[in-house]
Amino acid sequence: EVKELFELFAGGDLSKLSYSKNKTPRFKYPIYSNSLKNRGLHGFSDSYQFESGCITITARGEVGRAEYRNEPFNAIVRILVLKPKQKISGHYIANYINTKMNFEHVGAAQNQLTIPSIEHRLLALPESFEEQQKISSILLVYDSLIENNSRRIELLESIARLIYEEWFVKFKFPGHQSMKMVNSDLGEIPEGWKVKHMSDFGDVITGKTPPTKDKDNYGNFMHFVKTPDMHNNLFIINTDQRLSEIGVSTQKNITLPPNSIIVSCIGTI
Repeated sequence: EVKELFELFAGGDLSKLSYSKNKTPRFKYPIYSNSLKNRGLHGFSDSYQFESGCITITARGEVGRAEYRNEPFNAIVRILVLKPKQKISGHYIANYINTKMNFEHVGAAQNQLTIPSIEHRLLALPESFEEQQKISSILLVYDSLIENNSRRIELLESIARLIYEEWFVKFKFPGHQSMKMVNSDLGEIPEGWKVKHMSDFGDVITGKTPPTKDKDNYGNFMHFVKTPDMHNNLFIINTDQRLSEIGVSTQKNITLPPNSIIVSCIGTI
């Protein structure tokens, strides 16, 4: 059982920590929150609550995502921390949780993990620490490839933003020197271009949130995009929360096909 191998803790309150959004010589200890983005990194503090070697697990929304933490850190609300009681490969356990444990239906209004709901879960692992390490070393190679690909995606997104601004805001695209500019309702645009309404390009619809009080609406069947998922992301390839098949059925006529454009209309608009 999980409780035989780990002490379990629930994340605390951010207001109790000295906090910086960026890492500095003083604020060097990571603060992790209940998020899948950037492995849950929320900011940095000048002190830490947990030693390296622990595992964190997301405990609200898309629950059950485990991350091995190889440096001292802090944990804030809606995240659980597993602190080893013995010599054990945390990286092996994190991968086991992510691939073998199903948390689709936990909690009440929405998926939510608590210490009592996880402490009796069963784990299977080689008795030998060395064997655990061998398995982990193979998995680490793939994790490294995934991380490198994520960095490439971030770089490509940055390049895409720069190209868009240069070509379609400043109109300095290849061959622009010979292009004649003409007046339009939006100001000067290249000759041959047109100004149209959004609705000319496709259907404009409004999203909605399936009732959170019905836990059957949430699971792992389809990504559910919310405004925080869009922050600093030109392309959305993952979301903090997903819907079940039942939840998707409540979204008739507003389930989006790939390559759709999403615009936030509340909060950060």
